[in-house]
Amino acid sequence: MQGGLVMESFIKVFVLIYLAYQTYKDIREKQVSLRSIIMFSLVGVVINISITNISLFDMILGSAVGFGVILIGKLMKDGIGTGDGAVLSSIGILIGGKICLLIFLIAITISAVIVIFLLVFKKVKMKQELPFIPYILFAYMLILM
Repeated sequence: MQGGLVMESFIKVFVLIYLAYQTYKDIREKQVSLRSIIMFSLVGVVINISITNISLFDMILGSAVGFGVILIGKLMKDGIGTGDGAVLSSIGILIGGKICLLIFLIAITISAVIVIFLLVFKKVKMKQELPFIPYILFAYMLILM
């Protein structure tokens, strides 16, 4: 019982640190680290196969959330970026589909509210690119609370 709680806490902190790093990269460089996405995804698969009880199906669903976001971004040609979807996909592998989808829905809602506010007060322009991963991080932190 204690070991499961320790592993659950480790995973939460691991995801939090990963999202904080990707947030930094997204804000500072307007891109994410592909190498860290791949490494995080591989570690997530190993953790789930060897330690946790997240099924292969749930890992695939979690990853599918991110791939769905990438597909929507490509279809809209002006929306969310491929890196944002890749980061969602990578955390989805570790935390599962339901939580990953919830994180995305919370992040998109928070970002919409903030962007509308910024547009009304003319702090950003309509076609201006804004980082999305900070909203993913914030949504994850809300879920942890």
